[in-house]
Amino acid sequence: MKNKRFDIKRTNADRYSYIVLSTSYMSPIEWVEELEACLMKEEYVGNILLDLLLSNGYDRDRFYEIFFDGKKLNFQTLLNVTKVSEELKQVSGEYYSRNSEILDNSVLTKPQRFLIKKKRLL
Repeated sequence: MKNKRFDIKRTNADRYSYIVLSTSYMSPIEWVEELEACLMKEEYVGNILLDLLLSNGYDRDRFYEIFFDGKKLNFQTLLNVTKVSEELKQVSGEYYSRNSEILDNSVLTKPQRFLIKKKRLL
C-alpha cells in the first residue's frame, strides 16, 4: 500500500508481516495517523518494522519495531532493532533502488544514494 509519506510492503520474513518504508526525511510522528488508517484497512494486528533510512540514514536507529493492535500503534512497544535479517534488508534495498528518485529527499549523502541506486548498499 503506497502513500506519499511511506509505503507498506507485505513480507514473510522474520517476525514482521509488514515493513513500512519511509519515502521522505519526515519523521514518522508526522504520519502516524495515516499509517494507522492503512494498517486498519489491512485488518492487521501484530508487529511491524519501520525502516527510517531516509530520515535517520545508515545509523543504529534506522529500524524500529512497533506493535499495531488493529487500531493504534502502541508506542510503549517501540523498540530499536539493530539486527535485521538479510531478507528484510533485501526488500528495503530493492524498494529504494527501484524508487531512487525519493532518495534525493533524504539525509543520505550523495555517495550513499549512488550506491543504493546501483544496488550495492542495503
